Amino acid sequence: MHLNAVEGKYEILEKISEGGMGAVYKVRHRLLERIRVIKIMRPQLAADREMRSRFLREARLAGSLRHPNIAQVYDFAIEKAGEAFLVMEYVNGVTLQQVLANYGPPSPAWTLDVICQALDALHYLHQKGVIHRDLSPDNIMVTRDEEGKPVAKLIDLGIAKLVESESSLTAQGSFIGKVRYASPELFKGQEGVRVDVESDLYAMGLVLYEVLTGIHPMGENDVSGYIAAHLFKEPKPFSETDPSAQIPESVRNSVMQALEKKPEDRQAGAGAFREQLLQSLPKLRQTPHETELILDCCAKNAPKKAPDTQEKLDAHFEFGMPSGEATDIRALLEKAEPTALQSGPSPVAPTLSLQESKQESSDDRTRVLSTGRKQIEKKKRRSLRNAGLATLVLLLIALGLFVRSALRRPSPTPAAAPATLILDAQPWANVASIEGPDGAPVKLSPDCSTPLRLQLPAGHYRATLRRAEDSRTLDLDLAPGAETRRLTHFETVSPEDFFASMHISKH
Repeated sequence: MHLNAVEGKYEILEKISEGGMGAVYKVRHRLLERIRVIKIMRPQLAADREMRSRFLREARLAGSLRHPNIAQVYDFAIEKAGEAFLVMEYVNGVTLQQVLANYGPPSPAWTLDVICQALDALHYLHQKGVIHRDLSPDNIMVTRDEEGKPVAKLIDLGIAKLVESESSLTAQGSFIGKVRYASPELFKGQEGVRVDVESDLYAMGLVLYEVLTGIHPMGENDVSGYIAAHLFKEPKPFSETDPSAQIPESVRNSVMQALEKKPEDRQAGAGAFREQLLQSLPKLRQTPHETELILDCCAKNAPKKAPDTQEKLDAHFEFGMPSGEATDIRALLEKAEPTALQSGPSPVAPTLSLQESKQESSDDRTRVLSTGRKQIEKKKRRSLRNAGLATLVLLLIALGLFVRSALRRPSPTPAAAPATLILDAQPWANVASIEGPDGAPVKLSPDCSTPLRLQLPAGHYRATLRRAEDSRTLDLDLAPGAETRRLTHFETVSPEDFFASMHISKH
């Protein structure tokens, strides 16, 4: 991915994330000295007509919004070379998904505070005639203000939609978004059901339930299961997921109202939902410094970043001696230790007997003492010279062992460029499994569905797509650095056939 269009104006500090659509970088504006986030779309996607429309839509919508609980967009561009990027506000915090993964469910008071802020932002969007359509725990970030209180930020308006707009950015029968947090009406588009602001209320109810309890209220693990649950099944009762009754009854009732199947049975809007929760907030016990505890816990449990260039070089030149050679070195050190440095009595001047001293003159005694001192100094110099020679020998031995170890180590082979796989189906399908070149399964998320974009090592793969009782098995040969697209057509399924395939009555 080329960054020429960005690097002239911004200094890239680090890569935050990378996925099938592109990459997100933390940057510093070279003139303003402000930290920003840049989302860069892959050039091949920027050239795609639908992806380009989605990108422009996100930029124009988000760029026109000003709310303290919505991540602001400052700039966007599509360059001639195909590079497209958004410049956004940098939120120094974590997503609710990271909070659940690293800290667990926070206190009800903290959760309601954050969700009420998100609902305030959602109310602002709805007043502007915008439906978010992709609310989930990973699209709500939390940071803290100067007093340490939590501040919620809605991010990623990539598939937001104007209520008045009749145009659709998705093909008929396909679905863009997260099935885990989709409202029932999103699956009834072919029946003429209008998707309105109540769809966001349902998604926010799912998010609030999961953050309060740590459990998704529908309790499914695949696409078909979630769709059936959203359409026909009741959410798990709080008596099962909150047996100790930590969540007040008024909050439970508000969440369950947001999860009603019929849009008209939900709250009158995001503002009404927020007011219900605010009435319960003062009754809840606050946990001191909870935001700080959550952010610190997430920082400690965050995945370690890849080593930088210097760390890789340091690791490459580290060497260790075999145990036998290390023992020999210690033996050499012991044998080469100079006598003058060993413990024991220090050398003294030769003594003269009393009779001899009486017979010698004062000059003779002076000469004898001077000779003794010279002999001592000569021994000391010899000892120091031996110590220096021993040290030099040891350094030469260590250097020889290092060179031999370096020569024995095979040169690292450059890693092959990963291949890109794009799986799609018309209509959508569940990605049941993908087997790698060695037959090992590729790790997929529980509700993995098309369209799906993955970066994989080159080789032969076998993917299985499933829709209801129908399935397709695809053999795929992925070349290094190349992009492989595969579109599979399933038969058109009517609503009646879809319900029957899951053995669920429509009534």
